[in-house]
Amino acid sequence: MQENYPQANFKEVYAAIGGTGSDLGVFRLQEHVLQFKPDLLFVEFAVNDNSQDPDRIIRAMEGIVWQTWDNNPNTDICFVYTIQEIYLETETNGKLQESAQTMELVADKYGIPSINFGFEVAKKVKQGKLIFTNFDSEEINGIPVFCPDDVYPYVETGHRIYNSVLSKSFETIQENDKTKVQKHKLSKPMNPGYFSDTKMFDFPKVKLSRG
Repeated sequence: MQENYPQANFKEVYAAIGGTGSDLGVFRLQEHVLQFKPDLLFVEFAVNDNSQDPDRIIRAMEGIVWQTWDNNPNTDICFVYTIQEIYLETETNGKLQESAQTMELVADKYGIPSINFGFEVAKKVKQGKLIFTNFDSEEINGIPVFCPDDVYPYVETGHRIYNSVLSKSFETIQENDKTKVQKHKLSKPMNPGYFSDTKMFDFPKVKLSRG
């Protein structure tokens, strides 16, 4: 982004907590993200939401969208889907994992772009140009390894693929969106029980019931 927009001043708000899903993310949103008044918000919970009930995913993801646009309707949102080894076959067949499919319902409803990293990773593995997992080395017989476990990419291999996909995806998004900055509009929620007013409290301030 800095290369493409050299005159802009970019500041990253790193609000990720590994191993957590959208149902915690929607509770952290105000304190960890929105208070910093972001212009662009990336949301990635596809891997950690893989065992969640679809209804709960929608409640959380809609909550993130509604709270963000209630806070600032000019904030752009982009859903991002990373990959885990258990979904390699699914993505090789050109399909999204179930949690990402559920998130796409929310993305489609609110006109939110999404970027999926998994298809490119799966394609390279199928072509023999990439090995998905090896803990000991980032390269085996000249073939790069994606990650040391089953999900977290090596910086010099997996992250380079993610960066390439991100760059190409942004070019496509820009080509398909010629509009100027505009306010995003909210419509009737898919789930009326979406998490609309979630927040975090300091534990000492919590009034506990007896026992």
